[in-house]
Amino acid sequence: MRNFITTRAGASFYAGESYTFVVRQNHLELVIKVGKNLYGVVCILLTGPETVSLTCNWGHFFDRVYNHKEPEKLLSMLQKTCPTVCELFTGETPYDCITLPDEDQLDAISISLKRNMEQKSIFSLLDNKEVLHEAEKLFDFCCKLYNEIKEKCPFEGWKKGLMEI
Repeated sequence: MRNFITTRAGASFYAGESYTFVVRQNHLELVIKVGKNLYGVVCILLTGPETVSLTCNWGHFFDRVYNHKEPEKLLSMLQKTCPTVCELFTGETPYDCITLPDEDQLDAISISLKRNMEQKSIFSLLDNKEVLHEAEKLFDFCCKLYNEIKEKCPFEGWKKGLMEI
């Protein structure tokens, strides 16, 4: 699973579109054109007969929170400078920070959506307006989080850790 921000699209964009799709073995990737040689990647996975999961891979970045001896203390230290990080880890956003066991324990930000039972295939999600809208919102949230950490985080290790993504 590719990181949510990349310099390689991995696919062609049709007729000037701002997004395209890549079909992988176990998921689809929605690739969003962000700028010259900069792309966003949102993975689309069928997670049940009635659910689809939209996921942005952050590598092992959030292990910094999971592996901290006192995560509550860590979040209180970030409250003023990185409120979005705190909101994510205290359940105040529609998104969850998850670990992907089938993907080398990667950290990801994810949201689950109900899907229409009539849609039998993952390919029916291509160009689904709701999925595209929610994927763009998830990507925007991840960009906001990334920029907040890059510009305001008091921990230099976190800022340097963004290079992993």
